[in-house]
Amino acid sequence: MIKRILFIFLVNVVIFKFSQAQTKDIDGYIITLKNDSIYGKIINNTYYTNSLICEFKAINTDSFKRFLPNNILVYRFAEGKYYVSKAVDNKYILT
Repeated sequence: MIKRILFIFLVNVVIFKFSQAQTKDIDGYIITLKNDSIYGKIINNTYYTNSLICEFKAINTDSFKRFLPNNILVYRFAEGKYYVSKAVDNKYILT
């Protein structure tokens, strides 16, 4: 009985881990604090995660860079979804 419960638990953990890892990078761009537009790929996570960070890889670069709301003005996916940095109670968020 304990082996069966442990097996079911492990299967659920593995399924959860793989389902979380299924993010994809989408064409998009960021607008820096200097109003420069940089095009590349953005990792599309959950709405909540997207409101906290932007993982961006510029064209012709090898790795993603993580931007927080106070590091950029805007980021936008080619499909149309976009996030704008705003200060709320002296903290920056992406809305």
